[in-house]
Amino acid sequence: RPASSGAGAVLQDDGEDRSPARLTAMIVGAVAAALLVGVLVATQLGGDDDTPAPVSTIGAAPAPEQQGEGGSPGDDEPAATTAPVDRGDTTVSVLNGTQQTGLARAVARELEDSGFTISGTGNNADQARSATIVSFTPGNRRAAQTVADIIGVGDDAVAPIDRNTAVSAGDARVVVTVGADRIE
Repeated sequence: RPASSGAGAVLQDDGEDRSPARLTAMIVGAVAAALLVGVLVATQLGGDDDTPAPVSTIGAAPAPEQQGEGGSPGDDEPAATTAPVDRGDTTVSVLNGTQQTGLARAVARELEDSGFTISGTGNNADQARSATIVSFTPGNRRAAQTVADIIGVGDDAVAPIDRNTAVSAGDARVVVTVGADRIE
């Protein structure tokens, strides 16, 4: 076996230096790379800036439109429309925004009994929502308002869908995120 190249260094049969300094350098490099990846992911997917993150649209629900002058994002319907919402053609996803088991299922049953098509239920990433919110994809404000009326939440709880909710929405046109206000 050849002589060691430094204090504590061990030259393996395969010729690789396994000294503590080299191992430390490899660990520091791996941690730095992981942090860099984390920062890149956070800046591309998260944040509250006005620049939209690149999002794949393959198999995803339509992304909400950006807010422009003269309206709110996704507010592409006339304010006064009298035509009824086609509930059977409106897909709704219900997410539980609390740790109370069964809230999403209960709201989904209520909406299904009212004629809406439920595309799924599940848990929201934020499990500490105090108030229920009804989000809608572009062109579905009236359907969201009808959903809000059925489940008894106010107009202030109806909003265009955000990026994070859109990911959870799948093919749903309306997403209800149930808050603690629905706990009986």
